[in-house]
Amino acid sequence: MPRSLCFISDDAVAHMICLSVTTGYVAAGAGRTYGRPWIFHVQDRTRLRPTAIALALHGTPYYVGDRVRQRVFFLALKQISTNLQRIFVQALVAREREAALAGQFDTALNNMPHGLCMFARMEVLR
Repeated sequence: MPRSLCFISDDAVAHMICLSVTTGYVAAGAGRTYGRPWIFHVQDRTRLRPTAIALALHGTPYYVGDRVRQRVFFLALKQISTNLQRIFVQALVAREREAALAGQFDTALNNMPHGLCMFARMEVLR
């Protein structure tokens, strides 16, 4: 609904409300879809394209500037969602490695009849 108001109204306040609602709606998805960032990128394109068309149709410098700002905003959100996916995958892999190492250490301790002695290399300071 907010996107269609940009096409049928010449009221600047209605346009500001449309842009604010659409921008907020789009920004909310970046952290929610970190597992599949390409889904978020497709959703953002379909959400922002009608608004970009409406801004282009008005053609005033304010609307052209806002369209440029919207494009930069989309590119930033695309980068954020891609980075979030990378960070969460790295955290998941690290957690799995830590759990595997803890399991191996636990197995080693439970299967030792006489105990465990650990050595570390000592570095001599000069």
